[in-house]
Amino acid sequence: MTGCCDDWPRPPADAADRRARPPAPPGVPQHRAAGQPARRHSGGSYAPQLFTRIFARAGGGPVDIDAQLLTGTIRPGDTVPGHVVLRGGLLGTDVQGFSFAVIASWSAAPGTRAGDDEINRAYADGPFPVPRGEEVVVPFTIRLPWATPFTEVAGRALGVVLELRTRVDDSALRTGSDHDLLHVSPLPLHEALLDAFAGHGYTCEAGRLVNEWIPDVDQPFVFYQSLELRDRTTDRIGTDLELVLLTNAVGCEILLRRAGHGVLPWREKPPARRFLAAHHDLERTDWSRLVRDWLRQVAAA
Repeated sequence: MTGCCDDWPRPPADAADRRARPPAPPGVPQHRAAGQPARRHSGGSYAPQLFTRIFARAGGGPVDIDAQLLTGTIRPGDTVPGHVVLRGGLLGTDVQGFSFAVIASWSAAPGTRAGDDEINRAYADGPFPVPRGEEVVVPFTIRLPWATPFTEVAGRALGVVLELRTRVDDSALRTGSDHDLLHVSPLPLHEALLDAFAGHGYTCEAGRLVNEWIPDVDQPFVFYQSLELRDRTTDRIGTDLELVLLTNAVGCEILLRRAGHGVLPWREKPPARRFLAAHHDLERTDWSRLVRDWLRQVAAA
C-alpha cells in the first residue's frame, strides 16, 4: 500500500519502548546472544567498521580491551554483530560485563540546546575470566531500530552524529565509556525515494536531528531526522524542500513540505503533506510518477 492515507497498520512496539529500561539485576543477563559464550581468541578474517580501545585496570592488573563491530554496511533494522577482545596483563583478572548503547546526538540551534537520546542498548554479562597474558573474546549483538537515522547518502555524510558507546560495567575497573561513530546507510526504500526526488531535480544534500515532537504522527524518539532537498531544477522556479521519513517495520510515514529556512518550531513551518510508502512495494511502484504527484500536492498547499 503506497500513497496518501490515514489508515496505516502499526507494528508492535519494539526498541523505542525498551530504551528506557533499567539495567538487569546482578546475575540476570539482557541481550546476550544465544550460543555465544566467551571464548579464547583464535583469529580470523573480517572487516570491522570501527575499532575502539579501552584501557582498564582491575584488581588483578591492567586489561587491554578492544571493541569491534564485525560488519560493513549498517542499515536501520539490522542486528549488528560484534565482539570485545580482552587481553590480560601481568596478572589474571575478571571483568564483570559490558554495556553497548547506540546514541543519537544533535547540536545546539537558535532556541534549542544540544542533546542526545539513547535509541537502544545491549549487554554482555559476565564475569569473564581473563588469564594472565591471554586473550578472551566476548561476542555481542545490538539491534538498530527501524527508525534509526541514517548518517550518509551515496557515501556522502549528512552531518548526523550516531555513536556506539561501549562501557565496562564493573566498579573495580577505573574507566569510562568509549564513543565511536557509526556509519548508517539508508534502507532500499529510502534510496528509492531519494533517487526519485533527485530525478525531479531535488537532491538530498544535508540532514540534521531536530529535538521536537511532531504532532499527530508515530514518532518513536524525542527527535526526528530532517532531510534538506535542494532545488536543482533547471528553471529554479521551485523551492527547497524538507523531507521527514518516519520508518517502522512496515514502511515509512512521509512528511514533505517547502523548507522553512530559519524557522524551527514545526507548527510555524509551511504546511506538510503526509504520504505512506511500504517496504513490500519497493519493486512494484513507479516512484518517479508517485513523487511527481507528491511534488504537485506540495506546490498547491
